[in-house]
Amino acid sequence: MKKVPFPLELLVPQLGHIIFNQFGGSIEIPLAPFELPDHGTIETTLLIDCITLPTHDPDILSGKTFSFPLNPAEGCAEGSVYMGYHHHPVDLLHLGFVKFANGEMDTKFAVGIALDFEGLSAADDAEYGNIGWQFDAKILFPPPFSKMN
Repeated sequence: MKKVPFPLELLVPQLGHIIFNQFGGSIEIPLAPFELPDHGTIETTLLIDCITLPTHDPDILSGKTFSFPLNPAEGCAEGSVYMGYHHHPVDLLHLGFVKFANGEMDTKFAVGIALDFEGLSAADDAEYGNIGWQFDAKILFPPPFSKMN
């Protein structure tokens, strides 16, 4: 089957949030609704789990960048995005915390994430090919910010 590029301009990150648990950090970033041919309106959220960070304190994370190996390597940060009636795997490659202020952190997905579109049809006997995506987003940290360690 023919592979075509996914229209990344359709993916518009909204305000997300990060939580911490025994498995590390989890980031959820809703995407603005968008239209895909043959799929109609897509309303979805990018979810990435198992993010290993040295601290949960946003003041310490501010200005730091982290790299992660591809799944299934140890230390990978894995996730998914739901489109076209399927969850599509997502691997977090790089995560940069730019600036923390007023409970929000500007984040930069420096090299970004790898989107693995498993059989997402594009139209005319084609499907979307796997692709990397770089973007900036704001995420909320859970209060109290200085006591999350």
